[in-house]
Amino acid sequence: MAASSLRTRLLAIGVATAVLCGPLLLASSAQAALRSRLVTAWSDTSVTLGHPVAVRGTVRPARRPRTVVLQRRTRRGWVAVSTRRTRDGAYRLRVPTLRTGRYRYRVRVTRDRAATAALGGARSVVVTRPKARGKARSFSFMGQSGNAVARWNPCEPIGYRVNARLGGARALADVKRAVARIRQTNGLRFAYRGRTRIVPGGSNDGPYPKDTQLVVSWARPAQSRYLGQSGVAGVGGPQWTSAVNRRGDYDLMITKGFAVLNADLKLAGGFGAGPRSGWQGTRGQLLMHEIGHAVGMGHADRDAWQILYPRMTRKRAVWGAGDLRGLARLGAAKGCLSTGSSIRGLAGPTTWTAYLP
Repeated sequence: MAASSLRTRLLAIGVATAVLCGPLLLASSAQAALRSRLVTAWSDTSVTLGHPVAVRGTVRPARRPRTVVLQRRTRRGWVAVSTRRTRDGAYRLRVPTLRTGRYRYRVRVTRDRAATAALGGARSVVVTRPKARGKARSFSFMGQSGNAVARWNPCEPIGYRVNARLGGARALADVKRAVARIRQTNGLRFAYRGRTRIVPGGSNDGPYPKDTQLVVSWARPAQSRYLGQSGVAGVGGPQWTSAVNRRGDYDLMITKGFAVLNADLKLAGGFGAGPRSGWQGTRGQLLMHEIGHAVGMGHADRDAWQILYPRMTRKRAVWGAGDLRGLARLGAAKGCLSTGSSIRGLAGPTTWTAYLP
């Protein structure tokens, strides 16, 4: 009787255990199959070249960070453009706008152990060239050898420092705005590293700090050999070396740049139209011109609508059609560059050594 009662009680415990375990397993399965909800909001879908476009939104459930991918439609199907992890369920992705045309994009949240994948509705983004004055062919480059044009490696940030002691009120702010106008046009990445006392072409024009590749400085003509010629408002330029591009072909890569501005010229600040009397142009126009040289642009000798025209004018400090075309040739859309020993590993069908001095 005791043994039978014990077996009955053990069986009851077993049944109770099975009943209790069942709901736990079902709950775990339901949790893994939670349906993701993806919300997307586009800042714009029709913009000019280089104008920022972002897609923002939320992902639910937001119990843990999720991987969100921006995809572009190509002939091969949907290809990932950029990837971000959510924070508290929120995300923000930057849409590339460095090439003209109509592009189809969508947002996808990937599957994980807790929730399913999800897709946002596809959107077309149209990128056009801004309406700019002057001729689109009015541009040149500081360095060129055949099809190779001297340009910065767009896959690394350009660290820059500013010596604005003689630049006047808000000089540093105007430098940052001029740099931003280049970035918005061709996607080159810049990183402000702080102030400096370096004067390019001066007695203290020593090696740049390790985190710095570009220096912008104001100086008096006696302080820099670059300003020795009468009537010079500023001088800018780059140094470059042999490199290879993403195809393994010979190319030229800028590794160092400078822009030195004449502190004796008291120019109006900002980027508006120049004053009707006094010095023509503005500080913003001069900065765009000289930093334009530092990123590889040459002069546009016969087109006064271009910022790279060799003389300052009273026009507003906006890029001309030739400026935009040339800067695009120097930008992120042209892909990464590599120098040094890595050339041997990346070189493709072109024998790169044939081009070296």
